[in-house]
Amino acid sequence: MAPAHVSVPMNFGVENLARMHHCNVQIDLNDGTTLGANSLILSYNSIVFEKLFEEDNFTAMEDFEAENARYFIHCLYSGSIKISNSSFRELSKLGAVFQVDWVRYECQNYFLRAVQSLRSSDEKQFRFIMEEATYARRVYKDSHLVDIVAKEMDSVAPEIRNSNIMSHLRSQLPNLSVEELDMLLKMTTGDCIVLIKSISLFLDSEEGTYHVNVKYLLDRVDLEYCLEVDDGLFYSLFEKLEALEDLSAADLREILHLSNATTRHFINRAAHPSAPPDNSIQNLFAGPLSEIIGSAPDEEIFSILANSGKVKSLYMFFEGLSAFRGRIYPTVMEIDEAIKKRRWKPIIPVFFERMEYSSYYSDYRYNNLDHIKNNHIDNNDNFVMELPQKMRWYEFFMNTREYVFVFSRFGLTRIPGCTRSEGKCGLCVSVTAVSEDNPDAFSIELVTDEASYGPLPIHRHPEITPSRIHLALVSTRWSTFQNSYNRKPFLTADGVRYGEDVYSARSTDELRVIAYVRIK
Repeated sequence: MAPAHVSVPMNFGVENLARMHHCNVQIDLNDGTTLGANSLILSYNSIVFEKLFEEDNFTAMEDFEAENARYFIHCLYSGSIKISNSSFRELSKLGAVFQVDWVRYECQNYFLRAVQSLRSSDEKQFRFIMEEATYARRVYKDSHLVDIVAKEMDSVAPEIRNSNIMSHLRSQLPNLSVEELDMLLKMTTGDCIVLIKSISLFLDSEEGTYHVNVKYLLDRVDLEYCLEVDDGLFYSLFEKLEALEDLSAADLREILHLSNATTRHFINRAAHPSAPPDNSIQNLFAGPLSEIIGSAPDEEIFSILANSGKVKSLYMFFEGLSAFRGRIYPTVMEIDEAIKKRRWKPIIPVFFERMEYSSYYSDYRYNNLDHIKNNHIDNNDNFVMELPQKMRWYEFFMNTREYVFVFSRFGLTRIPGCTRSEGKCGLCVSVTAVSEDNPDAFSIELVTDEASYGPLPIHRHPEITPSRIHLALVSTRWSTFQNSYNRKPFLTADGVRYGEDVYSARSTDELRVIAYVRIK
């Protein structure tokens, strides 16, 4: 076993690769040559190498290009690596297959810089980004690159992002994988017009056909939205589709059905407006968590938390883990996989720190929390808004009223980039309390009526919707979180019951209510 005190990357001396008396293993490469190496140096870098050598079960790296495999071993000796677009795929795959964390880290940083450099129209670089991110997820089940693209593309100017997407689709649409199409759909959520314009431009080209990828996108973009905001584009698109040569009768019927169904639904929606949006803030006392878990045995609880549609955010997921501390012990890898599968947005550091200190992680049985912190904790686009006043438990449950939350960070009262002149940044929520007449009445809703904000010392940001708000309760005595969606409060003869505890009017415990808000 490799001694634990050696920290990689380390320069072990590349010159030792040429000294055969140090090379106790011979590795077969796919060009027919062999490469001598030292099993201890490789094991220092990779637990996979160590296990293979322990089992005496490693002699070949024939699944990789010889040049890249040879350079990879060179890097494990030198402790440094140089990456290019042409070598990125193989080096990234080698780092993933052999679990060399520092190589994977350098590859991800290279990829991040490539995405961040995309500040102008660059079809070649955009194609590299799309192909490599989807290849990593498809071939060796690593979604980190896809996550980087999704996150960083939010900060790219829309006109530059759209220009790259349109150029990419116009030239590459028939060649794209389903994974790439899904990434493009995710990138353009809420702005599907760019995809529809791209399809239209593709149909104008010499290669324009009713390709399977055109069908895939048309089945998934919001054509009703296109009809509403740009009916000229909508009708032009379907005129081009109907005029395509060599259309089969089945394809023509499909195109006509899609056009007619979209138009019919759009007209019906205009004639029968939908009900007003639900402004309920879903997490605070909205459970009950007992309904999500039911009578499931301990070994199934984590799976339920990771997959239940009622667990709507990473905040709620962590609170669910906290609620069952001492009963479930998922690994960091299991937590990480659940987060990536659900595509939950990162949370603000202070929330995780309070959770770690207060309940779940302080006595947890692993020591790799840095991975969670580095990948799923982020200050960008996450903000804290807090009620200025403190209150006792029962006050929040038993008073029907509105509460004003005010943004605050390092003494600032405005969200970075806000140009509004009136009042501070904030939000207002309306609480309906429990009562004897209606003991199940408790609810919390975001106030969205702009007129209601007129008399208040704050202004509202319309992009802050209920689904982007997580309310948390913090004990002022211990500065720790209370589980906020375990049960709805209800009235009993002894006071307000919440979960398994009863908080009566005699309680002196105070709490702070904090809103964690995501802008994007």
